[in-house]
Amino acid sequence: EVQATTEKGSGKVMLVELLSVFCDTMMKSSQREKYEYAEKLDSEVLFENIVNLFQYFHDKDFFQDSYRDLLSKRLLDSVIEEAEERSLISKLKMKYGATFTSKMETMITDRNMSREQMIGFKRFLSDERMELPIPDFSAIVLTESSWPHFTSELDYHPCNELAVCMESFSNFYRSKT
Repeated sequence: EVQATTEKGSGKVMLVELLSVFCDTMMKSSQREKYEYAEKLDSEVLFENIVNLFQYFHDKDFFQDSYRDLLSKRLLDSVIEEAEERSLISKLKMKYGATFTSKMETMITDRNMSREQMIGFKRFLSDERMELPIPDFSAIVLTESSWPHFTSELDYHPCNELAVCMESFSNFYRSKT
C-alpha cells in the first residue's frame, strides 16, 4: 500500500490499483500523449513492461477486479483500440493462464457480438417495416458472470418510448437464441 492523493481524496491505495489505473489511461489513446514515457514506447513494449512489473505484485486478484471494472467502462463508454486491449490481455494470459483473463476476453466478445446483434436487429426492423420511437436505440447483451456487478438502488422505470424499444429488442433477441 502507498499513501497517495487522488481526485477522490487522499488515503491508502494499493500499487496494483495504481497499475490498473495506469493501464486504463494508456488504453485511452487520447490520454497516452500526456505521458512522455508511454508516448515514446511501442504499445507492445509498453504492455510487456506492464506484465513484467506486474509479476512482482502479490495482489493479482485485486488487479484483475480493478482492471475489469475499468475495462467495462472503456468498453461501454468509449471507442477502444480492440487490438491493444487484446494484446495486453494476451500477454497476461500467456504469463498467468487463461483462467486469469477469461472474463476480460468474454467482455470484449460480448461487445462485438452485441454490435452484430444490433446490425441484425436493425435489419429485422427494416424488413418488418417497423420504426422504433427512439431511432438510435442500441442494446448491449452482457454475459453476467464476466462483467463486474455495479449495484444500483434505483427503482428504474423506463419511459414508454424506451420500454417499447427494449421490448422490441428483447423479442428479437429471444427469437434468435
